[in-house]
Amino acid sequence: MPPAVSGRALPPTGLGDSAKLVRFRWACHDRGMAILTARSLDGLLQESVGFLDDEQLLRLTERLNQADGDALSAEWELIVLTALSYCGVVEHEPKCTGSRKLDFGFSQPATGIKIVGDITAPSDDEVQKNSVGFLSLELNRLLEKYGIRGQTLVSVVGEALKDRSVRPCLPDPHEFKRYVFNAEFQGFIKKVLADPGRTHILSIENARAKLSIQLSPGQWTQTMTYRNFKMPRDIINNVVHHAVKRKHDQIKDSGHAEGDGWRWVVLCDGGCDALTGRNDWASYSASDVITQYLRRHRSLDIVVSVSVQTSSRPVPDLEFSVEVFDGPNSRVAGTVRQLFSAGLARIPPPVRSPVNAKYYLQRRSATDVVLDGRAGTSYGGHQFTFSSRALFDYLAARIDRVTFERLVNPHPLEILRRRLDEGSLPVEVQLVRNSDQDDDAVTVRLGEPDPAVSRFVPRFRSIGESETR
Repeated sequence: MPPAVSGRALPPTGLGDSAKLVRFRWACHDRGMAILTARSLDGLLQESVGFLDDEQLLRLTERLNQADGDALSAEWELIVLTALSYCGVVEHEPKCTGSRKLDFGFSQPATGIKIVGDITAPSDDEVQKNSVGFLSLELNRLLEKYGIRGQTLVSVVGEALKDRSVRPCLPDPHEFKRYVFNAEFQGFIKKVLADPGRTHILSIENARAKLSIQLSPGQWTQTMTYRNFKMPRDIINNVVHHAVKRKHDQIKDSGHAEGDGWRWVVLCDGGCDALTGRNDWASYSASDVITQYLRRHRSLDIVVSVSVQTSSRPVPDLEFSVEVFDGPNSRVAGTVRQLFSAGLARIPPPVRSPVNAKYYLQRRSATDVVLDGRAGTSYGGHQFTFSSRALFDYLAARIDRVTFERLVNPHPLEILRRRLDEGSLPVEVQLVRNSDQDDDAVTVRLGEPDPAVSRFVPRFRSIGESETR
């Protein structure tokens, strides 16, 4: 089947009777996606029939349905292809004469712009394995197990190695029980539980671990400080350089004729500090790495970096960020940035950073119930608002009472119990759809005490008359 070509992705209502709509089907019951909400991503997937043929659409859908890092890569691929389709004609896996395929060909007839390129989402998983991520996850799990909430500050000592890299002073994950979460840690937990109103500090220093853990009362947060071992300390031997070279080689092996349009590599943040982090005196930034690569490899024209950043608006939220690096032969960074940013502006806003998206996917693959993606609980006057998913999962016994109360704000539940004890019953129930989230709201309005469940109360015609009886 020839590749599908589109000038603009079509909404589901314009696909025609023969169009095939493909929906996500998670192995577990939770359908929340990673960077975008599942509902937003499903909308992009339906639009993609404009530039994906049936086989390509099926492959992409299967990747999105996986609960691993490839799902994040597939999500980025769909976001980039859709953004480009809003600005011109996109062809996925265009025909070339070589042995390897490319992710996209793009053209804009009005301007004459032609592009071929490939998309990749480098991550810190490619960095030498370390235990910082495991420390964060396991500490969170243990504190939750013991019911400890508050402000957590973890400081990890780092040591410099001969190759200029930095290694956190932490054991391998299978050694944590012996060197970190040992009897000394259990004693620390007992002290916190015995006196939760003050700050507690545990200093750990042994043959395999050097760190401190501080627990203080307050809002539930976790902060970790350590030397950034993920930033490149060699301008060639690093994640960003490897990703650009791998995709550049793929473009050359595709058989694309040099000079027939720009050659792009699109780097999407798959949870990669080397791509988005700030360098220090001992490390290189992504800009340093990419600029040198383009200077030395003139057959690659453009490298685009796409990430998710916190906006600088008065009410901060997440937004897509684009950086463009051009080589000596193509000084078009401004044009490319404007084109790509215009397409991304039409993509629904992100709801998670790539790092949190990776963590979410890991949790989703490990359990049948994921606590993320559900709204909370609120009340005002006689009206209560509940998370639809949490409420119906609880009614269907898919989650227990403890989990339900972790998903919702328990204070409105106490108010609700008191109102019910007084004899009030629901007089109106409404489902409020929310297309911007992966959850809806159920609103319940209570009436005055109902004789069906409350004591009989005399209703006198007037106060004066009641006083004479």
